[in-house]
Amino acid sequence: MEIEHQDCHDFVRVSVRGRVDTAASARLHAALCSAQELAPEALLLDLTGVSHFDTSGVAVLVDCVRGLTDSGRRFAIVPSRAVHQALSFVHLNGVFCLYDRIEDAVRALRKGSEVNH
Repeated sequence: MEIEHQDCHDFVRVSVRGRVDTAASARLHAALCSAQELAPEALLLDLTGVSHFDTSGVAVLVDCVRGLTDSGRRFAIVPSRAVHQALSFVHLNGVFCLYDRIEDAVRALRKGSEVNH
């Protein structure tokens, strides 16, 4: 699994590529916690490069989103097919604010619109 942070001035983009499974979920959790500290207003989770996403990844995502919403920050998630399937399997695809394209998520975050559910 590869994780990259990018400061985009008004939001932080975290891009994840590869497999997110039990072996990688602790690294993902640490990276997302770190990104939350860097994201004063909003966080964009680019998961388009994720090839496998199991329930440990779902748990990390739930924890991250809870931290963001509890602190009043906005977030947007752009899932890969694997991520979307995992979220659908546990009936969470309607809970998160999911976008089909990075451009749409960026536009929503920059507009300051209410992107959280």
